Amino acid sequence: MAGEWSATTLAATYKEVYADDIRYLLGKRYVLLNNVKFAASQKPGKTYHEPVVLTRDGFFEYRSANSGTITYGNPVPADIEDAQLNSSQMFGRSRIDTEACARGASSKYAFRSSIGVSVESLWDTSNARIESDLWSGGIDIGVLDVVGSPANTASITLDSWAVGNFVGCEGTKIQILTTDLKTDRGAADSSKLVKITAVDIPNRKLTLATSTDEVTWTAGYPASTQSGDRVFYASQIVAGNPATVRTMTGLHSILGTTSGTILNISTTMSLWVASQVNVNGLLSLSTIADGIQQAYGKGLDEDISVICSPSAWTKLAIEWTALKRGDVSKKTNYSMGAGDMEISVLGINAKIEASPFCRSGKAVGIPYSYAKRIGASELTDQIPGRGGDYFSPVPGTNALEFQTYSNQALFVIPGKCINYYGITG
Repeated sequence: MAGEWSATTLAATYKEVYADDIRYLLGKRYVLLNNVKFAASQKPGKTYHEPVVLTRDGFFEYRSANSGTITYGNPVPADIEDAQLNSSQMFGRSRIDTEACARGASSKYAFRSSIGVSVESLWDTSNARIESDLWSGGIDIGVLDVVGSPANTASITLDSWAVGNFVGCEGTKIQILTTDLKTDRGAADSSKLVKITAVDIPNRKLTLATSTDEVTWTAGYPASTQSGDRVFYASQIVAGNPATVRTMTGLHSILGTTSGTILNISTTMSLWVASQVNVNGLLSLSTIADGIQQAYGKGLDEDISVICSPSAWTKLAIEWTALKRGDVSKKTNYSMGAGDMEISVLGINAKIEASPFCRSGKAVGIPYSYAKRIGASELTDQIPGRGGDYFSPVPGTNALEFQTYSNQALFVIPGKCINYYGITG
């Protein structure tokens, strides 16, 4: 037909409509950060020390009646050890140019103040990094599985996969080190930097690119990268023999250590090592109960939180539903609320919850009363010791730089905790 007014003809008369605000798609389920409190009253000047009693007095005299004069044996005193911890620093940095500041100076001209959006983004990313370190610090953020299929990609093993370590990380710079941490693949390949360009969450797959100047990026990964290599966020570690780890030691490392020392105390002390449960299959309510029984035998008498990956939690919820349907007595020890399950074992209540930062192959049991964050500074955007925002002009440019700062580490009594490992599916 001809002669009608069309949408194309009237295009200039139509208004564009915008949403009222910016929608943030990144989750903020920071289980450890929210539940393990920062001990502001225990800021150490250097090393944090906490004495712990790990054995009972070891000798008593026993005699039958009418034994006459008794010669005592030598007493065996209780063993008190000194747990020690040093915190690690983390600096977050972002920049914004003055034109962006001016154009978004108020919500009258933009969704939000430009500076406000930038600061909020950096603050949330800083919290995500701290949560990641509380879980995986001192180990890695993932172990490479299949490399180069398809080209320029590398997948993460199911056992080491924690979706929280990678979601929203397109553009994030990383390091890839050999299994023994002696060689940085990028540094060995013409000092190349590595970044993530795409994340395939269902398949645990990263698309990678490298650069020698951070200007020109080429799809691919450093030479010799292979299955078993370990992934870190950039600057978390310096390869060597031994490697220098710059992060705090995370919960997976503390609870998974069964030889050597943990926080300066030998693992030969049975009360200092976490209860170990080899699941060797799907995590179930019965294996969770097995771990609680172990910890109970070692003195646990507080309520405990059992934290697993989202995939493991979903399977537990299905199991719980089946148990609930089959409970004709209505006196079940299982209960379920919004987003969590609870079981009661030997009078200990265990809340089961999910964290996207918990590895798929692991779960942990932790009584929060035996954990705290120690250090010189909780996450802040203020200048430590002086106050005032961490804002400064960048010399020779029209940019403003703002920073976040954290100086902390995780302190936990591992003997009160449970390490579930070998979880599949």
